Amino acid sequence: MIDIALLAGYAVVLTCAVVARGGVYPFDWAVCAGALAGLTMVSEFGRSAAIPPLGRPLGVALVSLFVLVLLQAIPLPLALIGVLSPARAEIVRATAPIAGQARFAAVSNVPNETLQALSQLGGFILTVVIVRRLAAAFKGRPWIAALPLILIALFEAVLGLIQTAIPLDGSSVSRGTYANRNHYAGLLELALPLVVALVTYRLSADRESSADRFYLVGCSLLVTATTILAAILLSFSRMGFVAALFGLATAAVAALGGRLSRRARWIWSGAMAGTVALAFVLLPTTLWLSRFAELAGGSISGDTRVRIWHDTVRLAGAYPLTGCGARAFQSSFYAWQTVPGTETINFAHCDYLQALAELGIPGFVLVIMVVVFTVACCIKAAGAAASCVERFLAAGCLGSLAAILVHSLVDFNMYVPVNAMAAASVLGIAQALAASAGTRERVHFLPPKRGTESPVAAAG
Repeated sequence: MIDIALLAGYAVVLTCAVVARGGVYPFDWAVCAGALAGLTMVSEFGRSAAIPPLGRPLGVALVSLFVLVLLQAIPLPLALIGVLSPARAEIVRATAPIAGQARFAAVSNVPNETLQALSQLGGFILTVVIVRRLAAAFKGRPWIAALPLILIALFEAVLGLIQTAIPLDGSSVSRGTYANRNHYAGLLELALPLVVALVTYRLSADRESSADRFYLVGCSLLVTATTILAAILLSFSRMGFVAALFGLATAAVAALGGRLSRRARWIWSGAMAGTVALAFVLLPTTLWLSRFAELAGGSISGDTRVRIWHDTVRLAGAYPLTGCGARAFQSSFYAWQTVPGTETINFAHCDYLQALAELGIPGFVLVIMVVVFTVACCIKAAGAAASCVERFLAAGCLGSLAAILVHSLVDFNMYVPVNAMAAASVLGIAQALAASAGTRERVHFLPPKRGTESPVAAAG
């Protein structure tokens, strides 16, 4: 009963965050983060011994990252700031005639923004814990934990298609409740591989006694996947479309790669790469390509992005150990900006470079560790799954995370709270599947207790 209530509560929080334009407004996200904290308390209160806590490597990396961001917002002695971050100490001394002489200062250039980033990171961690609990609680049906994300993605896709057919704001671009079509595509590309993985499982499952029901569910999921893919196409997000195809190809390789020989895996991977390239050429229509070129001129161009990335590297070089502060990028970037001043650059348009600039080298290493541990969880779950549904679901998780990781190369999806929450949901499912596989391995290789050997084995 607690698990069902937890699932419903999580679905409500996710829906509210999506409807509130992705949770980008601080108050809206603060309410959602508080709700996640309450759900986590319920989750821990009703947790049974069969559901282990968050995995140690990933848990340590996430907690360390949380502590690092917290330390950025805590006032420290100015002498220590001068050692850790000379650029920050210089700013504090330069503002002394206006703000007064300070003996203590935060490492972050904008502590209030860093505290907001802390709430977003906390929501990410809490979401991993909640969804991991849900995926582990519904044994034999871990896909139930993915239902909230799939249903909200379907809702956004249908809303986006309606916006395309009936342009109320003068724009026929599919964007759902989001202000940015690229972030809208980011949410959909996270859900798409999960839906396709479940479609494949449902349509390939050997269920003679209830074949009609399974095929009916499979066809419904197929319609859902088609709707989501159509919404991604009509969002005209270039990288969203590429990331979605890459995620689907990754999921396909993960689902069948472990069952094939090494030579067959290479052939299968090559076939998937060719299929993605062919789909990229054949799927977009002439109208789509014309709209693609038209919209490309209105957004930040590729040349501007390269200049932003170059300036971001210079910013990161000024704060190598501590970073300029989580979410303090916009205020800190002005001193290094070479892009024309008419444009406000509030994000680096690359999650990895922005993490390097805001968190410094230690924080960037922790971010990469989280990414590596996450991918490792998905691969482990896909390779050691005990059932067909777990294998396909783990492959879908790997495809979802691959899509958002690729998209993050040229965008800031992980700085949109609800997209980070959706990625955390996928990570929670993968963690539960990997933990289940690890438990089976330990049980399989556990030596028998003394005195429990069979008489035949003892005689031998």
